Amino acid sequence: MLLHKRKQTKKTAAAAEATNAAAGVKKVADDAAAAAASSKQKADNAAEDARVAKEEADARAQQAAQTAAAAAEAKAEADRDEATADARKSEADAAEADSAAKKQAADDAEAESAAAKAAADAAHQASEEAKKQADDAKIAAEAAVKEAEAQVAELRKGAGTPNGKIYWMERELAEKKKYMKN
Repeated sequence: MLLHKRKQTKKTAAAAEATNAAAGVKKVADDAAAAAASSKQKADNAAEDARVAKEEADARAQQAAQTAAAAAEAKAEADRDEATADARKSEADAAEADSAAKKQAADDAEAESAAAKAAADAAHQASEEAKKQADDAKIAAEAAVKEAEAQVAELRKGAGTPNGKIYWMERELAEKKKYMKN
């Protein structure tokens, strides 16, 4: 029973590792499922062989009383073979269930990966849209600066505008240009 618990603990650790490496584990799980199915078939064949051997041993024991000791030994051996076959069949069934669980974990990890890729694609699209909006805003700001420069030039031509007003407009314009370069 303790040996069975240790095996179960090892298999649980292997399943956790398989979740981290979903793509590789899926193939391994598929291969393990095929191997488990093959082992199960071999165990079923061995169990059938053991059952047939047990029946033959029983028949010989009934037919020949003088060979009862030999027949009893053959029956005991057939019983041991049947027990071994049953144990192998149980192990094959457990391995098949474990590989099915690993395959499910790999499928789940693959689905999560696809969802993460979709989210990354959506984030990339949003980033592209934000970049386009920023470029459009930069173009609009450059146009506004050119318009302000034109107004300053127009004000310089006129005689009625005080020099202080032109100074402050030029200063604001210079600061806005400085921030646009960043």
